[in-house]
Amino acid sequence: MWPWILFLGYFGLFIWIINRVSFFRFSTLPKWISAVLFCLKVGAGFALYYIYTFYYTDHEHSDTWKYFNDAKSIYSWCFDQPEIGWRFLWGIDLNSPEVQPFIDQLHGWTNPYTYGLSHDGPTIVRINLIMMFFSGGFYPIHILFMCFLSLAGLRALHRVFESRMAAAPWITVGLLFLAPSLLFWSSGVLKEAPLIGALGFLWWSFDELLHGKKTILVFVKLLLAIYLMYWLKEYVLLCCLPALFFLLILKIGKGIKPLYVFLLTQSIVILFALHPGPFYSAGNLVYVLQKKQTDFYNVSNEMAAGSVIELPTVKSDIDLLIHFPQAFAVTFFRPFMGEANGAVAQLSAIENSFYGLVFLLALWSIGKRVKVSDMWWASLSVILFSALIIGNSVPVLGAVVRYKIAALPFFLFWCWSVIIPLWKKSANH
Repeated sequence: MWPWILFLGYFGLFIWIINRVSFFRFSTLPKWISAVLFCLKVGAGFALYYIYTFYYTDHEHSDTWKYFNDAKSIYSWCFDQPEIGWRFLWGIDLNSPEVQPFIDQLHGWTNPYTYGLSHDGPTIVRINLIMMFFSGGFYPIHILFMCFLSLAGLRALHRVFESRMAAAPWITVGLLFLAPSLLFWSSGVLKEAPLIGALGFLWWSFDELLHGKKTILVFVKLLLAIYLMYWLKEYVLLCCLPALFFLLILKIGKGIKPLYVFLLTQSIVILFALHPGPFYSAGNLVYVLQKKQTDFYNVSNEMAAGSVIELPTVKSDIDLLIHFPQAFAVTFFRPFMGEANGAVAQLSAIENSFYGLVFLLALWSIGKRVKVSDMWWASLSVILFSALIIGNSVPVLGAVVRYKIAALPFFLFWCWSVIIPLWKKSANH
């Protein structure tokens, strides 16, 4: 009973913050919209909880439970064996022999497949651990915190998109906050919720530094967002950096056509990724994608995953170009209607079918020479690099559905920001 009373207290607190803080308000929409969006996210969070508690019952390996349960174990150690528990929280001397027996009890803390990249397991465990001190280990309260983080990130990203999209306010809100897979996966006790929070503040802070306020606070927000993204999902940060590089060069080189800046900046980034030299000793992009693909196949065989597809092996630079159309389709349009297994996958397939139609309509609209913004080009960069990485390394469609949600806002903005002006133009004639 008391945990639910605490839950209602936090729920009321978040609603009060959302209604009172101007950051969450949409300038031309009713004040209560943000609170409704938060409630929808909480509902989606409970739906995810239900599915991963009563439908997928392997709590030892499912992300939402293994990281939560790891955090719960460490939380108990903070009181029963504080020297050990606080080491995990702060990451102090975790390689010592006396800590190893405790690490062996955790299911999501270690990961041998990193190749010099950051490991996100300890990060999401620590985020849950911090929440434990407020929740007492009551899972539904973690849903509230995660929903609040992702809502804030989506609102920050919306601030970047809204001024560059000639659409009615409710359309931009709907695209960002109500896209089914984005709503679902960013509302649970998963990495995606804080990731979307950090993603939004990365873009909003960077946009402010380029075009608005250049204060210490904005710079600190940017650094914190980069830090959190690096430790949560490094590949998402890597997919954003070429786009941010493009916007920076476009701002510096005033008067240069965006197309030329886009081609120059993206070429520089891809050449560096393919030939990093001494900056990344673990290997180049081709090597990492090849190893990640192999690891996914090995893990999927161990776990008997039911949505494994065959991806072409990436052996050379030219393979990235040859296989890109397939990688793009895998990332944004699969699973297709005929290959989806299970209720969640079926819903994803329906959503993907809609995105396929929207993409074709966007391509047709581009042919009509619709004027585009700087964020349209930046979004294209995020889309291309996301497809390059996800579509060449993740052969499990169940994982692709989650991996792509950080790129989904940019995909939707890219499509609809060329479709809507053409519709308006047709309506005026």
